[in-house]
Amino acid sequence: MSFTDSDANFLINNLERLQNDSDWADIIDQEVRDFFSENLHKINSRRFRPSLLELGMTFSFPTIVNVELNRRCSLTCHHCYIPVADLKSPVHSFFESLSDEKVQDLLSSLCELGIFLIVLTGGEVFLNKRLQFFLQETSKRNLIVEIFSNLQFLPDWFENINPYETKVGRIQTSIYSVVPEVHDQIVQHKGAFQNTLNNLLTLRAKGYHVEIATPLMSLNFDGRYETEKFFMDLDIPHSFAWPIVNEYYDPQLKSKSSLNISKEQFLQFCLEKPDFLIEINPLTNGQNSICAAGKSLFAISADGSVFPCSQYPKLIGNVALSNLKQLFNSSEMAAIRNSKMLDIPEDSYKYNYCMGNNFSETGDPFKQADFIKNILDYYEKHTNEAKMEMI
Repeated sequence: MSFTDSDANFLINNLERLQNDSDWADIIDQEVRDFFSENLHKINSRRFRPSLLELGMTFSFPTIVNVELNRRCSLTCHHCYIPVADLKSPVHSFFESLSDEKVQDLLSSLCELGIFLIVLTGGEVFLNKRLQFFLQETSKRNLIVEIFSNLQFLPDWFENINPYETKVGRIQTSIYSVVPEVHDQIVQHKGAFQNTLNNLLTLRAKGYHVEIATPLMSLNFDGRYETEKFFMDLDIPHSFAWPIVNEYYDPQLKSKSSLNISKEQFLQFCLEKPDFLIEINPLTNGQNSICAAGKSLFAISADGSVFPCSQYPKLIGNVALSNLKQLFNSSEMAAIRNSKMLDIPEDSYKYNYCMGNNFSETGDPFKQADFIKNILDYYEKHTNEAKMEMI
């Protein structure tokens, strides 16, 4: 199943007529109308991401895959989940070592599974030796691509391509503060803030949909709303992220979570942004899946390892050794996608519940890290006390 250029052109050229036709008006929902009315030949994958996840959840097939092209990076951010040795390693990744034919075979396998959207991550994506060929091949297959990059530099070839023809639906970068010294301190590279901002604005001017993420930590907490307002004024979508988790690929290194904001700061942030915490109720939705991991999405890391999600580094197998379809349909992946809300322990806090974060911190997808439990316990006690005072 795919959505081709001819389908898009038909809708673009006939949208007004179809909307006025009573037989078609009910079929073309508002999401489709908005997408083509406002975007025309621009691709914004943020608009249809939720629908892709819902499609995969409903029919139990993967619609989104995260591909970690390489772990090599030009920065050494304090909070990065990749060990410094991997960030600086000159060794080519699994994807860089593949022949053209093998890249094509892998993409064909992803299409056969049902993938619509490929999220390319690193390390730093633009350091990858095979990125240009990879994008050429995804475009041929009408796959939409998202790129997560630190935007320290843009290759000449990328600056000269057409976002629509290459089907790049979103480019996301992280900016930790609009105070250059604070941002540069976190990424440990002088001048990094200005490099990222300049390239971000260049990409937006070329027609790409760009977004900013700001992971919250003690180092940048005080300047959070200055950062938010800066990008709001530029009309660039911005979001905050929490928590900071430890390194995925070296379980012996457990120092990253110490960068997290304090329980008092977390409470203050949630009171200011009450929609940030999403509470789930296993009692009323017990048969629902906990999340999309291993069901409508999965991840492939830079060495070919397959995980149920890019934030859930439980090894399922490796595409260099096993058939991708068999890995996705394996009993190990099935156990993850069959996890229900009723499986969540009663003593867990049900806010922004993430099996991947749990697994990264404790080795158990259902056991929350102490620092997360302590913060949520503080939040819950404070808000309960406030509710009692209002009675």
